[in-house]
Amino acid sequence: MKPLDSNVPQNLSPFHVLTMEQARKLCGLSKNTWINLENSGDAPVKLQLSKRRVGYLVLVAWLEKRRSAIAA
Repeated sequence: MKPLDSNVPQNLSPFHVLTMEQARKLCGLSKNTWINLENSGDAPVKLQLSKRRVGYLVLVAWLEKRRSAIAA
């Protein structure tokens, strides 16, 4: 299997926090699409890590939920 991107961790755990760029690349989404998902409340859980830094919880459950909704 080809690696997703050198910036995206290959062995994600349920407690791994990703940057927006890593999360977008993992999902295959553009920055604009990601922002639209955030604005509509459909993005994964966003964590405020510090005053100027945010992260996103591992997206496996979020991706599965989206796949299920599309398949239905």
